[in-house]
Amino acid sequence: PGGERLANFGFRSLKGVRCFSGIVGNGFRFHTRDIEMKRVHQNSGVMVKGIVGDTEKNYNEILTDILEIQYLDGKRVMLFQCDWWDVHRIGRGVKVDKHGYVSVNSLCSLRTKEPFVLMSQAKQVFYVSDGLDPNWLGVVETHPRHHYNVAEGKLLKMVRMHYNSVNQGSSKMLLSHKQIYK
Repeated sequence: PGGERLANFGFRSLKGVRCFSGIVGNGFRFHTRDIEMKRVHQNSGVMVKGIVGDTEKNYNEILTDILEIQYLDGKRVMLFQCDWWDVHRIGRGVKVDKHGYVSVNSLCSLRTKEPFVLMSQAKQVFYVSDGLDPNWLGVVETHPRHHYNVAEGKLLKMVRMHYNSVNQGSSKMLLSHKQIYK
């Protein structure tokens, strides 16, 4: 069902295409590689989950362009154009250490005719120097800004504590990150 809706976008009348060098989406701030070269912070790393056969695989890439496809009926689709790292060749293009940390070989790009991904599918990653080999980059997954992964039971306990303290006339209760993640 979802694939049919996406395929229908290709048959609609096109109004135009806009290009961007940065965008906030999915809770992340993304910038293209060209903009990133002028800045201190890295925001062009992208990861998309895919399936190859029966195996789920994380595809890592560098964001090169941000495109907004505009249709005459008012619909819009945001696409990321990326240069992909080769995650298919274990040991040569990608390696995973005994702790589960993933590194990609910056000299091994994936040969593909599909450089685009929907922005809604993208997560942000950062690449850090391997330390041993300058061609290898460690992949660090991030979490969206202002999104917190708190266990439901712990969250309910915190809300009850806050409610009780406010109803007892005490001052506002502020929680530090140490209190939340005990």
